[in-house]
Amino acid sequence: MTSLDALRRFAVTRSLFPPTTLRRAIAALGFVQADPIRAPARAQDLTLRPRVTGYRTGDLERQYARLRDAVPHWRAEVRAAQVRARQRLSQAVVDG
Repeated sequence: MTSLDALRRFAVTRSLFPPTTLRRAIAALGFVQADPIRAPARAQDLTLRPRVTGYRTGDLERQYARLRDAVPHWRAEVRAAQVRARQRLSQAVVDG
């Protein structure tokens, strides 16, 4: 049986690492959820800020053209998230 401390150590060692470059952080994480909604901030910025040296809000979007091979599905996922957000908003208006 795994203890809570062992599980915590496992999670921390595999998700937290010293700040690095944007490309290396994405490679280490395997993926970054891109979220067009800023509440309290975009998910990609919250995920990457502590992991990428000198990361500033919007760096992923600004560097996307150079990182296309590291983030192959980014554009499709952002579009799908926007469609889902519109559907939820439409449903909320209908529901009143």
